[in-house]
Amino acid sequence: MYMKKILFLFACCLSLNANAVAQLSDESSLLRKPKLSETDLFARVEGIEQNMVALQKQIYSEPKTSGDSSNAAVSAQFDELYQLLKTIRGDIEQLQFEYSQLNDKFIKFSSDIEYRFNELNQRKDQTKINASEADKKLDSIDEQLTEQNVFKGSDQKALEKKAKQEQSLNKTKNSTKDDQGEILYKKAYAAIKEKDADKALKSFQEFIDNNSNHVRVSEAQFWIGEINFQAEKYNQAAIRYLKSYQQNSNGDKAPDSLVKLGESLGRLHKVKQACFTFAKFKKEFPNASTFLKKRANEQIESLGCK
Repeated sequence: MYMKKILFLFACCLSLNANAVAQLSDESSLLRKPKLSETDLFARVEGIEQNMVALQKQIYSEPKTSGDSSNAAVSAQFDELYQLLKTIRGDIEQLQFEYSQLNDKFIKFSSDIEYRFNELNQRKDQTKINASEADKKLDSIDEQLTEQNVFKGSDQKALEKKAKQEQSLNKTKNSTKDDQGEILYKKAYAAIKEKDADKALKSFQEFIDNNSNHVRVSEAQFWIGEINFQAEKYNQAAIRYLKSYQQNSNGDKAPDSLVKLGESLGRLHKVKQACFTFAKFKKEFPNASTFLKKRANEQIESLGCK
């Protein structure tokens, strides 16, 4: 009779052990809701322990008979089973601790992922804002390329004559300042030769800010355009090339500015404006260098300009 009870309890312990290991040992199952709650699991263990204690009392309270030689063996098996149950409880507690640690790590990981995701969304929104502002500037360029007098021959000649007169007058009045401007320009140009783009960009902008009437302002605008073009910042490059042409449409860098403006607009998929710019280059600078003509023709063919 006692043996049957012990075997029944032993089977219950094995079942409980298998259930606990299956639910708590696998990491993937730790992140899902277990079939049994922790309270239910420990309640079952405690219930088995209580039954075993009651059975133990019953065994030792029964009068021993000389013919019952199996009592000692039954008692030993009972003690072994009780120790096994204690081991199971310890294993469950250990698995519970590991589960708690993994759950904490998962929560921390989830929080980190959410933070990074929100940060990426903020950057994406800022990129959209910057792109929108850049589009507005490019739209302004489109208007200038198609509506202003900057590309109109007769009006442009009059503007050039007036600009030269003003530059000559300003140069006479501000010769000392121009000398300082020349020094700053050469410093910026030296940075270009040294391939120090950041220094060159800063120096050219400083030169423009402090010498707005200097004869080399258009050249400085061109070099800033070149720096942006090399950095694949084609919208900023297009703005600088246009300013370079506008500020001195008959200067040494004027034909270069038009070609690079057209190329920048092409990279920005402003095909109509790019083709218009190349057409103006060919019309206004028929004697441009062979290199510039070849580059313009390659772009015209690539864009499919008519």
